[in-house]
Amino acid sequence: MCRGVDSRAPREDLFQHFKYEYMGSTCLIFLEREVERHNMNRRIDLTSTFWSEDYLTGIDWLLHNIQSDISELVQFADLYDKFQESWSYAARQIAKVSTGDALEGYTKVKSYGKGTEMVARVYRNQTRQLEYLAEKLRTSSLAAVEDPIKNLLFQYREFQTDIESALKLDHGKVKRQMDALRSMHRQIKKKAAAIATLDPEDEEDLQSMETVVERQFPSSLGSSLKFGCEAEWEEYLSRLKNDVPITKRKWVIPGLPNEYFSGGDLYHSLKRLDAKMDTSLFNLENVGQQLLDFGVLRSYNDVLHRPGYKFTHQGFYCWVPDAPTPTGSMSPASSSGKILQDIWKRVSSGGTVEQDTTYAALEISQLNEQFVKQWFLWENEKLKLEVDLFYFMKKFAKLSKHKFRTMVDVDKSIVTSFEQEWKIDGKASAVDADEAWYEVYSKNHGTIGFYTPHAGLHFEMYTLQGTPVAQPWLFGTPLQDMPVLDNEQPVVLHKLLEKAQTLDPGLVAKEWAAPLDLVGISNMKRDCLNEYLLDCDHAAVMEKVLKKWTIGPNIIQLLRSWLLELPDSVVPFTLIGSFKEGGLDWLDLCPSSNLQCIAALAAHFNWLGPERLKVLFEQEPSPQPFPISHHFVRARVRAPLDCLLFDATLHRFFLDDEFTASCTRAARASPSARTGRPPKNHLTVADSYEFVPRPFRANSCEPSPTRNKRLSGLTILHPTSG
Repeated sequence: MCRGVDSRAPREDLFQHFKYEYMGSTCLIFLEREVERHNMNRRIDLTSTFWSEDYLTGIDWLLHNIQSDISELVQFADLYDKFQESWSYAARQIAKVSTGDALEGYTKVKSYGKGTEMVARVYRNQTRQLEYLAEKLRTSSLAAVEDPIKNLLFQYREFQTDIESALKLDHGKVKRQMDALRSMHRQIKKKAAAIATLDPEDEEDLQSMETVVERQFPSSLGSSLKFGCEAEWEEYLSRLKNDVPITKRKWVIPGLPNEYFSGGDLYHSLKRLDAKMDTSLFNLENVGQQLLDFGVLRSYNDVLHRPGYKFTHQGFYCWVPDAPTPTGSMSPASSSGKILQDIWKRVSSGGTVEQDTTYAALEISQLNEQFVKQWFLWENEKLKLEVDLFYFMKKFAKLSKHKFRTMVDVDKSIVTSFEQEWKIDGKASAVDADEAWYEVYSKNHGTIGFYTPHAGLHFEMYTLQGTPVAQPWLFGTPLQDMPVLDNEQPVVLHKLLEKAQTLDPGLVAKEWAAPLDLVGISNMKRDCLNEYLLDCDHAAVMEKVLKKWTIGPNIIQLLRSWLLELPDSVVPFTLIGSFKEGGLDWLDLCPSSNLQCIAALAAHFNWLGPERLKVLFEQEPSPQPFPISHHFVRARVRAPLDCLLFDATLHRFFLDDEFTASCTRAARASPSARTGRPPKNHLTVADSYEFVPRPFRANSCEPSPTRNKRLSGLTILHPTSG
């Protein structure tokens, strides 16, 4: 213990005193212990501890706990019903006995005369007392304790019905959408693999694929439009193209159309440009077929423009670009260019479409677009499930607390009632209801714990050449695969932290402690994806997104979502055991990519200052549904209170001005100079001090009986010595 310091002084004064007056190792250890001791006594919000990586495990465990509470309440309700039934039967029997005996006693008074009048009067008094007792039994009830229990049981059953219908329906939609996504992703990978086997000449054709044509102008279009020269035709065509509304594709593939329009929109434009045109469906389809034959447009879905394609008003089409310079006379039938015609000849001459690798390269663009649409649908369904799950967890926590408080109240009520009415002494339970609730939640062994976004499938896109796009998707990508800047920090993290530095530290700290805005985060991620489809460069995406979402809450919310969606936390799962010890030994085993992220985050939180860090890591109760350490350390074990230790350790690290430098030095160290660091920064279970297995489907299984068995198959023998 350091001398000259009053242990009764406030903790802030102790911190400043130790920081500026006593920097010896003993004092620093004492300060660290004080911070940890205070943090370990905190109460955190354990309401939302039913999350799991597949969602379904958490939902099932939540339903299991609801059913368990219902079973307890049913036990009480049955007890009261049985007691009331016996109680009422006893009251009726006593009333029957007392009434009959009173009448018989009155008759005997008349029969026996004065000699027996006194005995009969006593008999009548006795029966009258029994009548009073029967009346009291009849009017007495356990309503004071029975009604609260049965009302609560009704609420639980209604809640159970709601949650089963809503969450199971939501999860079913998410699962079906995920199955469709995976199926489509497999198709895209199959097409990409086929493209990878292309000959170099074919690959050059695909990279330079452009529809270059020279068109002959028609003398007429329909029965009312006549063109005397090419200039008139070009002028009309230009007006038509400007008038037809077009739709742009999300995913741009070189050599393939990026804009399209419907046959119905083309009809409306033709009518607007020529009021005298015959508007019958037959004539309009005739005009569309002429435009198709003369190479003005082509089918959007039939990217090969196979010969003999018929124009229909339900179809979708795209304009064919003009040739920059004439290359020779070409007939309307060859308007798609030599490359597409050669492709069609190969497709129709032999083999199926699936076997033709060039056709697969063209199909991949449409699959990419469908994949993006399915991805948006899956994100929407997942968002609805997460919002509903948060709501039902919160409602269940409220019901669960009400259950414990009701139990305490009815226990006190029945003891008081029996003392007043029957002079029966009893002792009510002295258990604190809130303490009991917290203890139950702190031992929630059914799920992973706090909020864990479901990855399901990593977003992945392929180019026309069958290779993944230059940079991976911004969210859910492992840190070692993220594009980095010169300082080796991921682009996304650096841009978000850089933007946060321009904000007020108080606002930033407040937003770190705020609840997650799932809807706002979903909207920001949608904008990120739209920009990513146009340009997969992370720096370009973040620049455009941060211009739209400029206010502080959006920046920190997006940063928190990015951290939570990492496949592994910035403090790797395999190093949790060493991290728990509170030292810095785990830095030597941590991958460089993780260390650079931790260093950047430590500098960010150190910038907030000690007072704001104290609010973030010590606020009680916490306003957000999970502790702040969950953003950086996810142990994936069934121990919700471990986060108290993680909070205390991170709080101490972020207060230390030297921690950022320690992370940077460890990141710059060569792998060979760091003991136990695996090659290429890939962690394995062998690098962990503590191995925590993933949960099995079954809770337990009986060991196989020990007996001699006949060996079959391969038998691995231990090598014999000598």
